[in-house]
Amino acid sequence: MLHLYHDSESLEQLLIILKNRQQWSELVSMVTVLVAGAQRSWSLVLTRKTKSHTSDMKVLSDDPI
Repeated sequence: MLHLYHDSESLEQLLIILKNRQQWSELVSMVTVLVAGAQRSWSLVLTRKTKSHTSDMKVLSDDPI
């Protein structure tokens, strides 16, 4: 434990590493938010395109056999 106190350079490096890790986590969260938004918009586009097909199928499935 004593070597940590008089070795201030390693402490500074540790702080830099922690700061970089925090920036990385923020970047990763931003990227995941962007990817999730892109997937959501793509799914909206796909549901709009396939809505006519699914409504036709829904009519078929609602009929009692």
